[in-house]
Amino acid sequence: MVVRYGGGVADSSATAARNVPTERVPPVSRRAGALALVAAVLTTTAATLCPAAQAGAATVHLTVAHAPTGLVQSQSTLDHWHTSPMVKASTQTPTAADAHGTSYLRSVNWAGYFVSGGSGPLRSAQASFVVPKLLSCGPSEDSDSSYWAGLDGSGSQTVEQEGVDSACRNGVVYYIPWYEMYPADATTYDKVVVRGGDSVVATTTYENGGRYVLSLSDSTTNTHEAVTIADPGLENISAECIAEDPGMAPQAPYANYGSVTFSGCMVNGVPIGTLSPDAIDMVNSQGEVDASTTALTDNTSFTVSQVAPAPTPTPPPPTPPPPPVPVASFLLPAVGMASTPSGSGYWLTDGEGAVSTHGGAQYHGSTATVALNSPIAHIVSTSDGNGYWLVAADGGIFAFGDAGFYGSMAGQHLNAPVVDMAPTADDRGYWLVASDGGIFAFGDATFHGSMGGRPINRPVVGISSDNQTGGYWEVASDGGVFSFDAPFRGSTGALSLNRPIVSMASAADGSGYWFVASDGGIFAFNVPFYGSEGGQPIPAPVVGMAGDAGTGGYWMVGGDGTVYGFNAPDMGPG
Repeated sequence: MVVRYGGGVADSSATAARNVPTERVPPVSRRAGALALVAAVLTTTAATLCPAAQAGAATVHLTVAHAPTGLVQSQSTLDHWHTSPMVKASTQTPTAADAHGTSYLRSVNWAGYFVSGGSGPLRSAQASFVVPKLLSCGPSEDSDSSYWAGLDGSGSQTVEQEGVDSACRNGVVYYIPWYEMYPADATTYDKVVVRGGDSVVATTTYENGGRYVLSLSDSTTNTHEAVTIADPGLENISAECIAEDPGMAPQAPYANYGSVTFSGCMVNGVPIGTLSPDAIDMVNSQGEVDASTTALTDNTSFTVSQVAPAPTPTPPPPTPPPPPVPVASFLLPAVGMASTPSGSGYWLTDGEGAVSTHGGAQYHGSTATVALNSPIAHIVSTSDGNGYWLVAADGGIFAFGDAGFYGSMAGQHLNAPVVDMAPTADDRGYWLVASDGGIFAFGDATFHGSMGGRPINRPVVGISSDNQTGGYWEVASDGGVFSFDAPFRGSTGALSLNRPIVSMASAADGSGYWFVASDGGIFAFNVPFYGSEGGQPIPAPVVGMAGDAGTGGYWMVGGDGTVYGFNAPDMGPG
């Protein structure tokens, strides 16, 4: 996740994109400047960034300046970005006698294992590892770490390699799948989706005729890509599995990942430990160990651990998440609520994105300290309750906890403000809905249609997804329902309502849905009706509702933070 003061922020719509130089710079420092391109202006089409991002039938072309959490969007090239060959430390003093059970070196940018080609030609290198999640990422931090497999780089000025880069850019974390034929620039894999915690296999293979196959597979996201590059005449004199400081601090600080375990390091198809490898510890300019490499297990597995948290320009190491902010201080008026999937608790949020927790709902962060371009419109829980999204009226998405960022409409022209969002069943995508009924689909969310560009009697106020069909419903303020690959269960579109509909919630099994009006009236369609506040005096209009999957009941929340439960436990007001 992206860590900002203990919480996860996955969208920087409140921050202007930086101007990034694209001129060539020396390999040691160019990583810090050029990788900022990822956090600055990423120009791609909606069809590339997400399977569908449409309003009505029109294709929306996105210029994105907002960072995914645990997901790397397709981007053709990272200009002038390099890892580099191993740079040996000036002092080769052992860090501990027999620490690795093999000979070893000290390097200022590599840690891991490598073999030299003295025992025969080297034709392949493969590394299996779990992408470590960055442990900290300050709001002004600019740091990197890379994990990869490759040929050459020890004793040569070329490296043929592929892997994953973890980068912190101004409080936002990126996980970037890439390949490189150094000294050529690194290039991202367009078809590989990588997140922190994913299991990845990186493989470099030399074929006859000077061809190199550079492949990367992520078994967690079930994505894979391989490229073949002809470059005859390279030496193939080393093979390695490496954790690298690509910027060689202080030009670009070493990102704080803690440790990374390579569960399978193979060279020429056999365990690297059978080929008399050298181990490498990474040291800083003072000769102090920054990253230590363990002895091999089963001749293939080892761990690289950072000896101390990497120095960062800002701020001190992160502290545990702060306790929920009391609603009375600034969580008023409330604008929405979301419940945990088990029904054990709920969250409330206000227009500033402050988040209040109740019952078993856990705090994962908020945008209360962020200067927003547009107010928060809603909060939505992940399917396991370990995260949530905040969606802003300009289509900005802020992901916290284990919620993933897959794109947003922040900074794009909208015909109408975004009013709500709904996630897919696997949490790997989501739909945004605007008040004109336009739908914007991101990640693995499929666009099934929308009311964008069509005449509607009243503005759309909510959306809910049907986990059984993969479709969704839109509801308008008159209670009219628009179904897209989801069964129509009924509506109040033909009725005269005392007050407008403000929110909807669907049953966990997709069997039906509820609407709530601003006077607290509940309308149930193919789901139980347990009561409402309709006709009762309430201190403030109702602004949202959420279902209780544990009891089958529901809650509603007023703008003053008062929560009303119906066959759902009382867990306190906002």
